[in-house]
Amino acid sequence: MWRTIAVVAAIGAAVLVVPARTQAQEAAPPAPAAGGDQPLGEEEAMVLNFERADIREVIHSLATALGISYTIDPRIEGQVTIRTNGKIAREDLFPLFNQILRNNGIAAVKVGDIYQILPIAEAKTRAIVPQSQAVKQSARATDSFVIEIFPVHHVSSDEMVNILQPFVTPGGDALSYPRSNLVVVTDLQSNVARLRDLVATFDTDVFHNLHARVFKMQYGDPDELANEILGLLAPYGVTPTGEGEGGVYLIPLSRLNSIVAIAFDPLLFTEIERWLRLLDIPPEESAGRQTFVYPVENAKAADLASVLNELFGGGPGGGGGGGLGRAPGAAPAGIGLFGAGGVGGGGGGRGG
Repeated sequence: MWRTIAVVAAIGAAVLVVPARTQAQEAAPPAPAAGGDQPLGEEEAMVLNFERADIREVIHSLATALGISYTIDPRIEGQVTIRTNGKIAREDLFPLFNQILRNNGIAAVKVGDIYQILPIAEAKTRAIVPQSQAVKQSARATDSFVIEIFPVHHVSSDEMVNILQPFVTPGGDALSYPRSNLVVVTDLQSNVARLRDLVATFDTDVFHNLHARVFKMQYGDPDELANEILGLLAPYGVTPTGEGEGGVYLIPLSRLNSIVAIAFDPLLFTEIERWLRLLDIPPEESAGRQTFVYPVENAKAADLASVLNELFGGGPGGGGGGGLGRAPGAAPAGIGLFGAGGVGGGGGGRGG
């Protein structure tokens, strides 16, 4: 059967009231007014009702109920107001004790059998490295400040610190050690497990989910085709920077006349391939006249031009004196413009 201990404090005064357990006990000599000097039993409960109580009195009442010894830093000061509607079991009292301390910028650090009540910023400097199982269990039971080191494999330690910092308990810290790509966390034991889960979530192999494919160009320019494809995919919500699940990187490789596509969703490659079949086509014959330059070594350029013009329907290339003339601004002799009209020359050749 529960024995309820009610603690009432008004402006720093604490009174401990111990009612009888049963009707038969009323005839027994009354229990001494504990005055907060007796620990709470395993099956007892505590009702808290502090109204603007001195923080030192609150610490004393809770520490006594928990049966712990403590020292308190002279800088600790302030007032606390706390009311509980129900009974607080002994097993729930220590977490509540820690929470009250943290809400007031204070922490309890266990050194041997004594708890040191310190400002929370200083308490983290007393953090322990829980290596043995016994120390780990003690840290969990008292929710002490601990130091834990997280190796980071797939992202930089600086980036991981930026991710973790908003989730670190006030008074705690997360530091980067870039040389070994480690993150050093100083925090309450109860929060370290959450930080560990965050590290596991964000420290993932980015290449594990990425897919790549090389597309060989036959006729088109890789740079031009890459820009055209990105423009065509934009209305579908595909970002050209690779951001998000719908993103894609297109990297033109002019030396290999290819495009490398990198995306999270391999289905995008099917769409890229479909557009390349439509865009990577040979130039049309009507796209325009092409120019070729042939150095002449063993004959006169004018003579060869006349022969070629006759063979390809351009007619004789003599103008005036029968030689290959040159209009103002036209190419010098020896440069042929091949097309349906042959080579232009002087007054008799076909003009370009």
